[in-house]
Amino acid sequence: MRRQGSMVDAPAAEGIEIEGQCFADPFDIPAALSPKVQPGQYPAIFRIIEARYRRLLRKASKGPRPRALLLCSRRVVAEAATPEEFDFDEIRRIEARLDAVCFVYSTGDLVEDCAWSGVGVGDAYPTLRVWVAPAGTPEAAVPDVGAEVLADFDTGNPRHPKGFCAFDDSVRQEVGIAPRVHAQASHLGGNYWCAGAPARIAVKDEQGRTRVHETRVRFVPHWESSPFVWANPARRGLVGREVLFGLRLRIGLDSAARRTTVEFA
Repeated sequence: MRRQGSMVDAPAAEGIEIEGQCFADPFDIPAALSPKVQPGQYPAIFRIIEARYRRLLRKASKGPRPRALLLCSRRVVAEAATPEEFDFDEIRRIEARLDAVCFVYSTGDLVEDCAWSGVGVGDAYPTLRVWVAPAGTPEAAVPDVGAEVLADFDTGNPRHPKGFCAFDDSVRQEVGIAPRVHAQASHLGGNYWCAGAPARIAVKDEQGRTRVHETRVRFVPHWESSPFVWANPARRGLVGREVLFGLRLRIGLDSAARRTTVEFA
């Protein structure tokens, strides 16, 4: 991860109220209040950051590949290829050292280029049935305690490291996964924010056997208005190469039956 610098633009009109205190600039929120920031406040936080620090974000975001920026104390303190690469404990250490809340800002997810196109007449997205459970759940218990999701399966753009997994935030709430970090990101040209957390994802093969992979997942509040549903309004989750490689799967896509088959490699 590389170090970066700082720039400030015009102030934004709205403020963020936490524990009776109002902060015009999210970077003024002290580290002690980090656990008190409510999930519903993050859209306003990122609107303020984008309005006040537009030049900083543009300068740090230049380049052919999407990247994730770790923002703290009005500057970029680190960067990575994706939000999932930031270590949660490292973020907490940076917050303690700078006495300020950190925010993760992503410059954009590459458009998927390997999925079936559209969901119109005569066409459909391939899907993969998965079970999502809190990190550390015993492998055998994941299908029993996890949330079952028929997710769209997409291998993703090869320039995006391992792809990523994203689900409706209701999945996180259903199984009680605590968010570890909140991030602003962009998908298909549309902005969204997400709660990042480690989770266990299970898949069953044609014989009913289960295989489990633990990875970092993006849980997206207000999923129904996010860019993830632009291609498929019925979508509740999106999984790709991270699951494919993590679980060592052989995936069969039967376009005639519109059915996905799974074998364990």
